[in-house]
Amino acid sequence: MNTLVSLHPERPLSLCARAILVLEERPPHRPVSRYRLQLESQEDVDRARAEGFPVYLLTSRLVTMLGYPISFPSRLLVASVLTSAVSTPFARSEFLSSSALLRPGVEDIVVALLKFDVLAARAVFLRNRDLLDDRRMLKRILQEDVEEEATLVRLHEQLPFVPQGRMLDAAGLQRHDRSNLPGGLLP
Repeated sequence: MNTLVSLHPERPLSLCARAILVLEERPPHRPVSRYRLQLESQEDVDRARAEGFPVYLLTSRLVTMLGYPISFPSRLLVASVLTSAVSTPFARSEFLSSSALLRPGVEDIVVALLKFDVLAARAVFLRNRDLLDDRRMLKRILQEDVEEEATLVRLHEQLPFVPQGRMLDAAGLQRHDRSNLPGGLLP
């Protein structure tokens, strides 16, 4: 299990960082203090983001605001270099790109959804075409190695990449695209 080490041990941790970093027990004769990032709530994730940690809490409310009414337990998106140093009750999805989590765009939300709900990813992709940068979307799919998941929901028909693996039935996907449309006021 990994831990975090302060690069500047002479500088005290900020109040914000102290709230989310838990000091690990130091083995005998080891001079370095080691920490674990403990994220138990949305506020903890917000504090960690303010301190520059590459984490992001994906909520069903955000996905609903992007045009796909859905309910799921919040999921913590964590940079893979940090994954084993994070303690959290949230389900996790690893991201290979740390920079994508510092300022996630709609493309990053689609990639995160591809990792656990491909139909939601397709719906958010199609319902937010005007917000998406196709080049960035393609880059993120390739970076995070989710080509098979993107092919499954036929995103290769919208983006220029070689399909990999199986595809869901086109007629069934079109029915799904027409269903579950947002209605009323979004949160």
